[in-house]
Amino acid sequence: MVLRMNNKLSLPVIICIAMMIVFNSCNEFKTKSSNEANDSASVERMSDEEIVLSLLKEWDKAINESDYEVQSQLFAPTVFFYTAEMSVDKVIENRKSLFAKHPDFAQYVKGTPTITRLDSGDLKVSFIKHCLQNGNGKDYPSYLVFSKIYGQWKITKESDEVTDRNVQKRKVKVPPSAITGDFDGDGKKESVWVEGKKDSEGFYISKAILKSDNPAIGGLAWDNSYSGVELINVGKLDGGNRDYLGTIPFAYSTWCSYKLYVFRDGKWKMAIEPFTVWVGDDNYYRVFKDTKRKGNVIIVSNDMEAVDDDFAKEIKQSVPLMW
Repeated sequence: MVLRMNNKLSLPVIICIAMMIVFNSCNEFKTKSSNEANDSASVERMSDEEIVLSLLKEWDKAINESDYEVQSQLFAPTVFFYTAEMSVDKVIENRKSLFAKHPDFAQYVKGTPTITRLDSGDLKVSFIKHCLQNGNGKDYPSYLVFSKIYGQWKITKESDEVTDRNVQKRKVKVPPSAITGDFDGDGKKESVWVEGKKDSEGFYISKAILKSDNPAIGGLAWDNSYSGVELINVGKLDGGNRDYLGTIPFAYSTWCSYKLYVFRDGKWKMAIEPFTVWVGDDNYYRVFKDTKRKGNVIIVSNDMEAVDDDFAKEIKQSVPLMW
């Protein structure tokens, strides 16, 4: 059926139709603009931590898919890449070289990453990176550091704790006085020693600090009332995989306080209550594993009240480990 309109009606109808088209176009533009505004607002509502976690996922995906364009967009123009500072182009070259040598290489972020805001304001994202190569898998404690550049978070450092430790060992000069042991329980030995400036009489004029070729180990310090600190590797007292560290800070007196530490959860913890020892005979080995009581150790202290023939009488007792 064909509808015929007279000339009087045709012009108003045309005007009406035109207005409807303009109205619908405006609504469509408003809807599109509103959606774009919502997307932008959604990004703005994300916290810095949420943004870098999202970028971590993009980084992981881009590596596995050999998407070098996305990788180059995620990095800052200059990056500290494992052992050296280099341009983003050099980073991509290194990544391409890795896949050329090991075409079966793959990786994925294992577990839940942790985020630390550094003093500089940068965000350090730490995670376990599981790498697959030649049919073998291995975990690496890895991290990315993100810096905000012109309002956008970019990767300015990529590395892992194993590489950092090896670099640190090559840089650090270990003194002859250092002792060795696996104090963090990772199956590798590290060296520890005490450093501090001394006066003409041999006393520390600043705090004495425990140093190590493992940058993850530190945090122990002694005040300047001492002239030295004896360090003793006491061994794996709890039957675990880490060595305990005995410490005897000393000054003029041969009577000292023995403190036993263990490195857990990223810091040194006192393993037992301190006890008194007499070191006039240079006997520093005062803590042993209690083979009869699990979780206990035998300590050998000295009695300060003993006199005459019983001077510095040794007292042996079994005490429980706190850590």
